[in-house]
Amino acid sequence: ASANVNSLDDYEEGTWTPVLSATTPGNLSVVYASQVGSYTKIGQTVRLDFYVETSTFTHTTASGRFTISGLPFASGATYVAVGPLPINGLVKVGFTSYTCIIDPGASVINGYASGSGVSSAFIQITDLPTGGTVVLQGTILYKV
Repeated sequence: ASANVNSLDDYEEGTWTPVLSATTPGNLSVVYASQVGSYTKIGQTVRLDFYVETSTFTHTTASGRFTISGLPFASGATYVAVGPLPINGLVKVGFTSYTCIIDPGASVINGYASGSGVSSAFIQITDLPTGGTVVLQGTILYKV
């Protein structure tokens, strides 16, 4: 590493595998039609790109927050609210905007929702349809 603060001495590219889950997975069953991710790390900044499509997504005893795990690097010491999180099939009434939050030191993305006239809230696994398909695609930036 260079002692010069203006030198680029930390650059990495690679792939990662996004995994859909819940705080308490219970009987969550996911069969992936597509599950791809790539990343670029420059210094302390990580850019994640991902696309997930399920052919089967079922749950009856799963509970808690909807999560995406498999991140290549844990987040830094502060909460990170990052990028939009387009989710096909989400049924969270009254919510119109979906984003991600990564807890400090975590390697898990939590879905987060907001809307006009409703309190912001974490997306729960029960907000996603059971027995159908789920499609997620996004780009996320965060600090390590």
